[in-house]
Amino acid sequence: MDSHHGFTSQMRSQILTVFVFCSFSFLPLLVGAQDAGGVVQPQGSGLSLFVGPILPKNNPATDEILNSWGLRYMMERAPGHYIEMGLAFSNSENSKYRNLDVSLRGDIPIQDMVAFFLAGPDLTVYQSTYYGGFHLGGGLMAQLASNAFFRTEMRFNFHPGIALLFTFGFDFYF
Repeated sequence: MDSHHGFTSQMRSQILTVFVFCSFSFLPLLVGAQDAGGVVQPQGSGLSLFVGPILPKNNPATDEILNSWGLRYMMERAPGHYIEMGLAFSNSENSKYRNLDVSLRGDIPIQDMVAFFLAGPDLTVYQSTYYGGFHLGGGLMAQLASNAFFRTEMRFNFHPGIALLFTFGFDFYF
């Protein structure tokens, strides 16, 4: 696949290498007993790695689907309440996309999962133009181990235009 239609094979290999390296780096955090008493909410600070598509609409740079990857840092402010700082990157469809965001996140335990909602400001860079904006979103987390969660998220970024971001990844708390 050439770079015009998504990630090149070299970019995919680099992203996969980083993702596998980080996953194995956090392997000691995954070792531990599963909690037998239902869902456990995340506790403490954490790191997250994610991938997913960005679907821009009414954007001056592109209306094409962009492949992205990113990372975030979470700080617990109170039980079930977090401040998150994230970075998302994309170099697909001849568009350079960078997004820096800060979110307030609230967790809600539901059955065997944790639902969450988040909102906050964004700084987005398309090509070389900077845009300020905000985002609203939500998602689900499923516990994999005592301090590791699979996380899926849907987020609307507002300005420039509207971009819908779907992410899938792993959260590791320490």
